[in-house]
Amino acid sequence: MIGCESPHNINDHVSQSAVNLLTTVADTMTTMGQNPTYTLGTGEVLVVFGPEHAETLRRGGLAKADVRRFLYESARKPVGKLRLGGMWGMFPPPAWANTLDDDARLPVVERPEDILIAVAGGAGKHSVYLPTFGITRAVTRRVRA
Repeated sequence: MIGCESPHNINDHVSQSAVNLLTTVADTMTTMGQNPTYTLGTGEVLVVFGPEHAETLRRGGLAKADVRRFLYESARKPVGKLRLGGMWGMFPPPAWANTLDDDARLPVVERPEDILIAVAGGAGKHSVYLPTFGITRAVTRRVRA
């Protein structure tokens, strides 16, 4: 279970490589106005890849850790842009965040492991990004049939 916003559609019908697909995903993850962008890495986010997108990543030879690392490094927004609005300044920045340099690019999570990944859905080249409420963590429990 995870507290999050409505899913943000990741519509990518043309990427043939894992890098191109993940570039689209990373850009979707940095939308201004969502909580994780401003809570500066205090929680987790969830990316659910549709089966066709997951197959693109598999063909690219990427493990889950590789996907997390790419998204962590790429899903960032410059401080100067973040200062323009949203919830900038409502939360104290963590010690690791360089908020003095307008060109510094801040990640939406503190560590790659804070990007939760799942595969679900049916046919079609769509995936979804679910920004959390920013300061929340997922809870998992085993369900027995």
